[in-house]
Amino acid sequence: MLYRRRVLPLSQGRGFDYGTPVNRYYSGTFIRSHAHEVRGRILEFGWPDYKAYFDPARVERYDIMSLTSGEHVTIVADVQKMPQVTDASFDCIVCTQVLLLVPDPFAAAAEIYRVLTPGGLLLMTVPRVSLTAPRNGFPGDYWRFTEDSLRLLLAPFSEVSISIHGNPIAAFCAANRIAIEDASRADLDWADPRFPLHVNVYARK
Repeated sequence: MLYRRRVLPLSQGRGFDYGTPVNRYYSGTFIRSHAHEVRGRILEFGWPDYKAYFDPARVERYDIMSLTSGEHVTIVADVQKMPQVTDASFDCIVCTQVLLLVPDPFAAAAEIYRVLTPGGLLLMTVPRVSLTAPRNGFPGDYWRFTEDSLRLLLAPFSEVSISIHGNPIAAFCAANRIAIEDASRADLDWADPRFPLHVNVYARK
């Protein structure tokens, strides 16, 4: 197989140069499965990675929040404290691979809860195992999350559904930047509760 007898990963980057990284497979499948529920005012963090998944006719406004200004950024703010965003501003928040980079995830979760409308939807993904975020691109890399820690973090939400994904093979593929195009879907789709790679969270305020 492609990964036999290798010590160094195929890519020194995040793996996009070889295809679709494993975590994007799990995140994308999850977001796509709930795309029909996304409507109204939407907030995503960093980059509009999943905007194309949603029906434009059902989207009233699509905001991108980041710590710094950029091409697609409409709100410059810190998710831990965003006073410029009023309560109940968004019907759906897409938060993929963000909370690991936040020093105070409880503050971030509280702000996400605050700015969601009553009954609003949170689609969130976090890693259990992942590459360390590069120092030149992010302020820090602080956390990895378990199901228990996520339930504690999201306790104020009225509904929280958590699904784990991955296994030692998927983790090996992720660590070596082996793209999903070069991996067996059967291997990727096997969820090992003892060694998950990725966690998806569906929550309602």
